[in-house]
Parts: sequence; structure tokens; C-alpha cells
Amino acid sequence: MSILTESIEIELGASEPWPRDAQLYEPLETQMLLPDIVRCRAVEAFLNMCHLDFEVVHRKNAEDMSPSGMVPFVRCGAFIISELEPIVGFCGTKGHALTEDLSPRDVADMRAYMALLENTFGNAELYMCWMEDTVYQQFTRPSHESIYPWPLGQLLTIQKQRHTCQKLKSLDWAEKSTLEVIEDVTEACQAISEKLARKDFFCGETPTELDALAYAHLHTMLTVKFSDDRLAEAVKQHENLVKFVERITETFFTQH
Repeated sequence: MSILTESIEIELGASEPWPRDAQLYEPLETQMLLPDIVRCRAVEAFLNMCHLDFEVVHRKNAEDMSPSGMVPFVRCGAFIISELEPIVGFCGTKGHALTEDLSPRDVADMRAYMALLENTFGNAELYMCWMEDTVYQQFTRPSHESIYPWPLGQLLTIQKQRHTCQKLKSLDWAEKSTLEVIEDVTEACQAISEKLARKDFFCGETPTELDALAYAHLHTMLTVKFSDDRLAEAVKQHENLVKFVERITETFFTQH
């Protein structure tokens, strides 16, 4: 019933134009971990590619404010929608879509590459944040604990680490070594580098949500500095991926 109600509400909201005062809620920059940064950059990139107006609002409790418990979420008039795929769908109901010119086969291919990114880059980012000890001690732990008083921050961080490790274990990632994780990322970079080739975008002459998601992962791996920089090095092996990140930044971010 809740799904049906949400579907009806979104359909009713489709008749309303995108408001100029839409807000994108994200955590504080100091508390965001790799997965948070990726999710926020992906939605920012998508909205910019659609040329939609929005204001980024940082809140330390953004995750608790989100209807799905995940960041980011957009407040658009009377609607609050969280995460990339639902936001893409919501924008589509208002006539803002990036895949209208793609064939069903191209859309299926796009989604397959998006799944590759999430299943490889996404899991690798979780692994590096929560299971690679140096990154955990130097970056994850202080960032996650920063908004809470002691000892609550310490307890919540331990709880989050256990939950994430259980998730990675269910996906057969917990037993991997850091070297194996880097090798998986390197193989995925090779695959999407071949997909991109010499094109400006992955699926043709205009960007899609695949470009938004790929940009978010690649840009984050290139720009977030750890003592272990092997994620960045895996991306830097492919000149076309580095140039892709530079091109998306210049085209869709420098003017916003």
C-alpha cells in the first residue's frame, strides 16, 4: 500500500514544474565517507546534466532525515526523494530524462555497466573505508565519530563497521585481501575504459545517468587522498577516464 501511495503521489506531482528552490540534502563534508561522497556527487552530476536548479544543503543528521536512511535526498516542493535511481525516476515524471534517445538495448547495456560500477567500485569503497585498517584509523573512524559526543561516536562507529563487514561478507567481499580488491577495481576500470573509448560520453553524444555515476566514482577515487592511493592509481592508468572526469567537471560543475 505504501508503494502504491508513493507511486500515486509521484504521478500527481509530475504535473508540477521543477521548482527553482529545490534543495539537495547531504551530510557535512567533514563526515562524508567514500560511499557518501559518491552518492552525493552522482546525484549532483545528474541534476546538473538535466540543467535543473537546486541548492546543496549540508546537515549532520541528513541520513536520519532521509526517507530511506540513505543520502543524498532532494526536497522538491512537497516531495522528498532519496538516492540516485528514485531521483532519476522522479525527474523523468517531470520531463527531465537523459535516456529518451536510447534504444531499449542501449538502456539495458547502460544499466549493466551501472551494476558493474556499483558491484565493484561501490563494494571496493566500502571495503577500503571499513576493512582496510590504515584507511579506517586515519579517515573513516575520525570522520564518522566527528559529529557525535564521546563515547557515543565510538560505539556507533563500531556498530557501523560490524554492519558493513556483515554486508561485505554476504557479498563475498569480506575475505578478499586489499590487493584483490585493487585488482577488481583495475579490471573494472579497464572494462569501462574500453566502453568509453574515445567518446565524450558512455552511451553516445549526450550524457546519461551512467555518466553521472561513473563520474562520481572516478572523481572520488581520484580526489580523496589516503595514505593508500592505489584506487587513484588504478584510474590513472586510463587516460580517457581521467579526461572524462576533467570534462564532466568543466562542463557540468564549474558553471554551477
